[in-house]
Amino acid sequence: MIWGGISHQGKTELVTVQHRLNAAHYCDEIILPIVVPYIQNDNADVFQQDNARCHTARHTQHVLAENNINTLDGLRDHQICRQ
Repeated sequence: MIWGGISHQGKTELVTVQHRLNAAHYCDEIILPIVVPYIQNDNADVFQQDNARCHTARHTQHVLAENNINTLDGLRDHQICRQ
């Protein structure tokens, strides 16, 4: 799998994931080394992800909250934005 992020300010590096992505791997390999620095450098205000299990896991939600990452969560909030 390839993971990448985009915003109106630019893009993140692409990450190649060679294994099944669980919450611990997602946080250790993507959220902490890539997403947190990217957002904290004023590249984005909100982080959006879908409802994959590694995204909705309590561990992931805790890591995002601990690093003050505001999220727009999955389909539910997407539907709100369309109204």
